Amino acid sequence: MRHSPVGVPSAAAPRPSRPARLGLLAVALVLAAVVVSCTSEPAPPRSPFDDRGAAPTVPPGVTSFPPPFAPPSMTPTAPATGALSATVPTSPAAGDREAAAGAAIEALANRMAVSATRLTVARVEPVDWPNSCLGVSLPGIACAEVITPGYRVTLRYNTTSLHEMRTGRGGASAWVAQTTVHAAVREAERASTALAITDASGKALSVLLAPGTQRIGVPVGSLKAGDGIVLGVDDVRDGGPLRAVWLARE
Repeated sequence: MRHSPVGVPSAAAPRPSRPARLGLLAVALVLAAVVVSCTSEPAPPRSPFDDRGAAPTVPPGVTSFPPPFAPPSMTPTAPATGALSATVPTSPAAGDREAAAGAAIEALANRMAVSATRLTVARVEPVDWPNSCLGVSLPGIACAEVITPGYRVTLRYNTTSLHEMRTGRGGASAWVAQTTVHAAVREAERASTALAITDASGKALSVLLAPGTQRIGVPVGSLKAGDGIVLGVDDVRDGGPLRAVWLARE
C-alpha cells in the first residue's frame, strides 16, 4: 500500500460551498465588531453645563447652577387687578414699606429744610386713605373721594420729636400737622425769621415757616401785623420749635 509523504495531503481538500463561505464571512464580521467595541475608548460624559446643542440634564443633587439653565424663579406672580375701586380698599404690598419710608424721609427733610440724616423711622403702617388728599383736610382744598392706598410713616427728628408723613400713589406725600392754631400776626412777615403771632388765648408764639410750608392763598412775604390766620403746626406735643405745616387766612 502506498502512503503519501508526511504533511502532503493525499488529495485536494474539497472547497466549501458558496452559502458556507457567506456564513463564515458573517461570523468574521461579527467577531471583528465585538473586538473593536471592547478595545475602543468610551466617549467622555457630557458636562451638564455644556451649552452646545440641547439643554443638558442636571445631575442629581445639583440645585444651583449658572445661566442659561438656571431654574425659573419660584416667586408667585400676583394676579392682575383691575382699576382701583372707590369702595374696596386695596393696601399696597408689604415690600413697599422700605421705599415708602425712604420717600417720607426725603419729603419731610425738604419741607423742614433739614438734613435727611437727622431723621429716622419710628413706624411704618399701610393705610387705605379715604381720599386723594391722603386723609388730610386743608382750608378751601377739595379732595377726590377715592380710596388711596399708601403708608403712614412716623419719623423721629434727632431732637426726639415725632412727625407724621403720609404717602400715596405716584409719589404723593403729605406732612401732617399735630394741631390747628387760630392767631393774629404780631409783626409783618420777614424772610428767614420766625413768624410772630398771638394765639386765640392771647399767648405770644413764634412759628417757623419752612420752605415746605403749604401756603393756601398766602404768598410769601404778604402777612402784615394784625392779619388773622389759621395754621396747622407741628412739634406742639414734643416741646420743639413750632413749625407751620400749612397756613391760610381766616
